[in-house]
Amino acid sequence: MQKFVQNIVTFSLRHTTLVMFGVFVLLFGGIYALKHTPIEAFPDVTNTRARIIIQWPGRSAEEMEKLVTLPISKEMNSIPHKSNIRSISLFGLSVVTVQFEDNVDDFYAQQYVSNKLNDVDLPEGVNSEIEPPSGATGEIFRYIIKSDLPLKEVTALQDWVIERELLSVPGVADVVSFGSEEKINILNERHLPENTTIETVVDRTTLVDNTVRTVSKNLIEGILLVSLIVFIFLYNWKSTFIVASVIPLSFLFAIIMLKIQGLPANLISMGSLDFGLLLEGTLVIVETVFVALAAQSHKIGPERFARMNKHGLIKKSAGSVASYIFFVLIILIVALLPIFSFQKVEGKMFSPLAFTLSYALLGSLILSLTYVPAMCKLLFTKNIEEKENFITRFFQRNIYNLFQVTFKYKKTTIAIFLGILTICFVKFSHYGSEFLPKLNEGAIYVRATLPNSISLDESIRLTKEMKEKLMKTIPEIDFVLTQTGRPNDGTDPTGFFNIEFNVQLKDEKDWERKVPKETIIQEMRTQLDHYPGINFGFSQPIQDNVEEYVAGVKSALVIKIFGDDLYDLEKYANQVAAAIEKVDGITDINVYKNIGLPELKIQLHDSKMGKYGIQTADVQAVIEMTIGGQSATMFYEGDRQFDVVLRFNKEYRDTPEKIGNILIPTSNGQNIPLQEIGSIGYQTGPAFIYREGNSRYIGVGFSIEGRDLGSRSTIDEAKQVVAKEVHLPKENHMEWAGEFECKERAAKQLALVIPVSLVLIMLLLYSNFGNVKDTAVAALTLPFAFIGGFLSLWITGTIFGISAGIGFIILFGVATIDGIVLIGMISENRRHKIPLKQAIEEGVKSRIRLVVMIALMGSMGLLPAALSTGMGSEIQKPLAIMIVGGLICCLFLSFTILPIAYYWMYKERSPKEIEA
Repeated sequence: MQKFVQNIVTFSLRHTTLVMFGVFVLLFGGIYALKHTPIEAFPDVTNTRARIIIQWPGRSAEEMEKLVTLPISKEMNSIPHKSNIRSISLFGLSVVTVQFEDNVDDFYAQQYVSNKLNDVDLPEGVNSEIEPPSGATGEIFRYIIKSDLPLKEVTALQDWVIERELLSVPGVADVVSFGSEEKINILNERHLPENTTIETVVDRTTLVDNTVRTVSKNLIEGILLVSLIVFIFLYNWKSTFIVASVIPLSFLFAIIMLKIQGLPANLISMGSLDFGLLLEGTLVIVETVFVALAAQSHKIGPERFARMNKHGLIKKSAGSVASYIFFVLIILIVALLPIFSFQKVEGKMFSPLAFTLSYALLGSLILSLTYVPAMCKLLFTKNIEEKENFITRFFQRNIYNLFQVTFKYKKTTIAIFLGILTICFVKFSHYGSEFLPKLNEGAIYVRATLPNSISLDESIRLTKEMKEKLMKTIPEIDFVLTQTGRPNDGTDPTGFFNIEFNVQLKDEKDWERKVPKETIIQEMRTQLDHYPGINFGFSQPIQDNVEEYVAGVKSALVIKIFGDDLYDLEKYANQVAAAIEKVDGITDINVYKNIGLPELKIQLHDSKMGKYGIQTADVQAVIEMTIGGQSATMFYEGDRQFDVVLRFNKEYRDTPEKIGNILIPTSNGQNIPLQEIGSIGYQTGPAFIYREGNSRYIGVGFSIEGRDLGSRSTIDEAKQVVAKEVHLPKENHMEWAGEFECKERAAKQLALVIPVSLVLIMLLLYSNFGNVKDTAVAALTLPFAFIGGFLSLWITGTIFGISAGIGFIILFGVATIDGIVLIGMISENRRHKIPLKQAIEEGVKSRIRLVVMIALMGSMGLLPAALSTGMGSEIQKPLAIMIVGGLICCLFLSFTILPIAYYWMYKERSPKEIEA
């Protein structure tokens, strides 16, 4: 492998022109790919699904379940690669969602479900359609139509003008809340009456722009800091240029690969790029070549040096460390393997990060072995002088003094190290955890759940009252967009009892009060708590969609109780809600009640119908037409078409008595009142029937505030309380789902895959060193990474989550660089028959500058992200904190613990033995 790598360096030095041509192709190709790569604020974290929406007006939830939901679910069960089937049945509406395994595309899902749906024998009058494919993050636009026209005419404009134009925009899947601002402007100018305008109220471009601005600022600042570190330590503009130029080239290489693979760029993948890490290999080669050339220049003089052929010296010095660079960057890529193993939500969220970083590292490796030696040949032509400044002297002097002190008191140093390691392990085992920090979307999404039996008029009154109260009392609110009930197309299966408030906040720089967003949420909660009998939940627009997508109900965390009897399920759900209410930190508890919808029940008597010769279907047809309304014909107005619906006026159908007077035709041509052949009255029935798999369930949603999600914290305590106070019969069972489920699944996957990744790192270290003892000493950098990463979280008060866990994974790979560099130098000294102690001292002294540069470059590359408070910084911040603090800690441990371990490992052996 070493010979292969050195041959690449030799080829690059011999064919410099070819290498530079390839770099220009990379540059222009990368710029083209960058311009044509889509950018997302938040990756679409949901698996592929096909959603069937079935409307059958006038039918109860139980009828919808029995005659529509169950037949469709049964047919869908045989679809290959499906992972789960969920459904919601409510009055006049059924929504069946077929979820698929990872890597199933939308076309396959939609086509297979459509074919299966055609095989289902549905009752007459049922209207079914498959929702266009769009993920939980697909809602990007909301608008309102303002007009002096009657509401019916405004609705016609929406259905026949606005929706049609918006659907013509590329990428628009459906018009419920989707669209394009450019198209909105065209509509206002060309297609709408003068007294009608469309106003944008929610434009997801604002969030994308803000997050991109935050990430771009962090990246630019990181690049500048990394370049500054290189210049300070090498004190040579040519060296700085070579190293810094690898940053954009590696980045563009990654963009090209993402474009080829068809992956978009997003906040997480771009924001987690540490350009300091990408330059580790480049730095080692440039520093080694620079030192060798400077030494030669000092030895033979500037004039002779300028005339000499430097090809051989560059080849020798670059080749001497090229194999180290190869193994270092391969180890970094191998360290990312656990991220590739993530599944479902966490997989879709973080796999773009793993691909982006892996491609950038691969690009850096290729450039380090080709472009960097070629540039050294082109730029290092005249006199080169190795200079020092007060900063390099400061690090050189103080770190070497630290090494001498710790090396003198070896046992004490190791004892302190083991003590710190033990404390970190114990503390980490009880440390708080979460799935992901919440991305600040600049908005708050409030969901109010009223009693199921509430009327539309009362729900609308409360909506206006709550909106006015929020706008008056909280000055940071820009506007509030409300939604009562559900849309006509059934895409949001709910009822009048459901009110949603999209609270858009002003830009934080415009806030009069300097308060955190959490304070605003608490103030909103205080204002709304004055409404008794209403449950409130607080989230964010995108977060709310993702949570519902993952959990199946409108909540971040949910306890699902499965069984058949809806009344029993509600009883157990109330018991669970009462139990978890006692747990500190659990808020926004909401039982998604099944029962509570008033229904008008018409019970037909077969014997009485037989007496008059009346068929059941005839009675149902009359009831459907007179009460619910039925389309009789179509009315055309230009290119618009409308149903002409026949229905009794309200005053003839607004009480059971009046409905009883509806006349039903008999077989002998007479008409008799409906009340003569049936019983008519109100009853309370199911409002919702939730199903998952093949069983009914009821959900208890809740949130956690002020505590973490860790298994030894809130959820664990809640599970203990529920197990103690709620006892389910054997025909019922309980599941905990939502964000917690994702966190637990990711944690289990990491527990399986990280050991495999560490074993691969050990094998690579062994391949590099060729012996067990050097490999064992280098492996000490892994606990260095653990100590440094965890202390960074602990000191800053950052909760451990998947983002921080990925920081650990990256840190494990990066930390091995210090071991490879130091052990390689010490072993090289010993091969020259230098005594062990002297070899260690000289090896440490000669590698202080390089190791300090590696640590500072890696840290400075993500320091802006670690300190950032801008919109979009939340998810990448734990990862950045982990790497920034971890690398600095690894720096000091590498110069204190590693030399002692090497000394103890080899103190019995002579130089002749190590040479052999």
